[in-house]
Amino acid sequence: MSKLVIDTIEGKTTAGSVNVRGEGSNNTNLQQGLAKAWAGFDTGGNLGDSLNISSADDDGTGNFGINFTNNMANNNYSATTNIADFTHNGSGNNLRCCTVGVRNSNSVEIDQGYTNSSAIFIFYDGAEMCCSVNGDLS
Repeated sequence: MSKLVIDTIEGKTTAGSVNVRGEGSNNTNLQQGLAKAWAGFDTGGNLGDSLNISSADDDGTGNFGINFTNNMANNNYSATTNIADFTHNGSGNNLRCCTVGVRNSNSVEIDQGYTNSSAIFIFYDGAEMCCSVNGDLS
């Protein structure tokens, strides 16, 4: 069995250009495929484990933010969220969910809630949330 032990991977042509051979003849750029930030946090804004997150905050019922240690290059990154509480309360309310709100280069807003029987989104402080961010760092 071979073992590769290194401290830095740098592209030969440019430092940020490292391609990884994928399926068949397809290549994936290593830097583009890495999550640039992620976090698990509760509705009090208390961080669990995280990467590139300086803090989380509670901005009001069902509204939270996570702040990046190192900023993203722009506001066009991808942020994906999920919630640990997927219960149905049995009174016509649908599954609870969390969605990405405003994206800034230094933070992302996450809204948590559920839709009622009239399909209206109701902000709600539920359970632990998670967020993963992909894009370019500045």
